[in-house]
Amino acid sequence: DLGALNVQRGRDHGLPPYNEWRKYCNLSFAHTFDDLKHEIKNERIRYKLQQIYGNPNNIDLWVGAVSEDILQLSKVGPTFQCLLVEQFKRLRDGDRFYFENSGVLTAEQMIEIKKTSLARVICDNSDNITTITSDVFIQPKHQNWQNCHHLPAIDLNKWQNSLMPANPCTNHRKQSFQDFEVPEQLLNQLRNG
Repeated sequence: DLGALNVQRGRDHGLPPYNEWRKYCNLSFAHTFDDLKHEIKNERIRYKLQQIYGNPNNIDLWVGAVSEDILQLSKVGPTFQCLLVEQFKRLRDGDRFYFENSGVLTAEQMIEIKKTSLARVICDNSDNITTITSDVFIQPKHQNWQNCHHLPAIDLNKWQNSLMPANPCTNHRKQSFQDFEVPEQLLNQLRNG
């Protein structure tokens, strides 16, 4: 089953035990199973963990983290929330083309990008969609539908006639196509077919 596979993968990859990840995530280090009572309130679950693992230092990461109580406005407990935030932060910050990194976009382009939402992207790129929920990740029954035309749109003119951002590898800038002159001879050939 998936749970057993996750435990085995954690062991195969040499992941530290749950208690070490608690420490990494600024949670208290559990010396006893009762020390887990703030994150795992169910005494029966803590007792089962004690029966299976004998010592809090032996708990596998996946087992301990899925045993935690789910945080408010979340789908996971504090340890997985910490690890998911850390993973996504590293993915974002490690991407040299991430739009918030300096030199990728101009200030005006950044303002335009920040106006958009996944709802607007879906409206702009789908057929026959005129209304959508503003947060497409929430079930529609919990929020009002909005007309696609009322969602903020990006002004693509902010990308017209501007120098392209610097290439992070070379720090050279590319010019826009309109900055190049087309030779008169080529223009005449194009006009005359």
